[in-house]
Amino acid sequence: MNRTPNLRPAAGAAFAPAAPMASRWPRTQQAGLTLIELMIALAIGLVVTLAMSMVFLGSNSARREVELSAEAIENGRHAIDILTRELAQTGYYGTLAHVGSNALPMADVCKLTATTIGNSLASHAMAYLPGAYPTCIADRVKQGTHVLYTQRASTCAVGEVNCAAEAISQPYLQTSECGSEYGVTPFLVAAGQSGPGVFKLRDKACTGARRSAPRALLRRLYFVNTNDELVHQELSLPGFADPAPVLVSEGVEDMRLQFAVDANGNGSVDSGELVTTPADWRGVIGVRVALLATSRQPGASNTGARSFDLAGNTVVRADDRFKRRAFSTVILFETPALRGQS
Repeated sequence: MNRTPNLRPAAGAAFAPAAPMASRWPRTQQAGLTLIELMIALAIGLVVTLAMSMVFLGSNSARREVELSAEAIENGRHAIDILTRELAQTGYYGTLAHVGSNALPMADVCKLTATTIGNSLASHAMAYLPGAYPTCIADRVKQGTHVLYTQRASTCAVGEVNCAAEAISQPYLQTSECGSEYGVTPFLVAAGQSGPGVFKLRDKACTGARRSAPRALLRRLYFVNTNDELVHQELSLPGFADPAPVLVSEGVEDMRLQFAVDANGNGSVDSGELVTTPADWRGVIGVRVALLATSRQPGASNTGARSFDLAGNTVVRADDRFKRRAFSTVILFETPALRGQS
């Protein structure tokens, strides 16, 4: 028979408590960082933060340089695009086939009378070089650059939809559409709002009551101003203030010009070479426009002194950290060239 062991202490024996059982999980040793360890950790963190800051700043600086270069390119392309569209119409006079042979006086085109303009339609483009700028823009032109003068008729006639109303401050060209009259008086130029007593050339019906519609003569000076902007100035008749200049493109600090000349009147360039000052402006049938475009703000990196070829002119710029690009295009004056072939 099984007996349960007697666990009671014997009589008179002292009670001894059982030894505590060992903990199932070992006790973990906990200790803090020493001052040296803390300083090393802080130093490592600062080095990592500084390295990340340098990478970030370098990335921003590189992006800024790219943006400034892109700005200079965009300014130049925009200016060339606008000039190409506008200058291609130089010398356009509507249905007028023969413009006469008188040369426009170069002394000062700012305040020419309607009669003088009408007598010199053959001079549809001219250039003004440093030291001989037209008086009405002389104080606004950036010194050392070229100025381009052009004239043409509006592509719409007075009274047509979306065509500006006739203005007394502008010269207008009226061309006869009547065959018998055209042989005697092909055209006339007079100030706007002169009335039918002046604008009396007839239309195709050749009746006294019906007049051909006049077109505004647009006379413009293209130049780089002292703010490094390419603008054009519309010219009014004497006695009237010129309107505000129109911005073509900002960020253009130089413009140089060369011209294609057809001296013998066959509609093609005579020598195949372009010249800055033609002997006879009446034979000009095209222009090379060279622009030096720039960013509006300087970059962070040095560019070094650079030289640019602008239509045969060497232009030097010091190291001022501005981004620059040279642009050049040749624009044919389509109407004068075709007129020479007719």
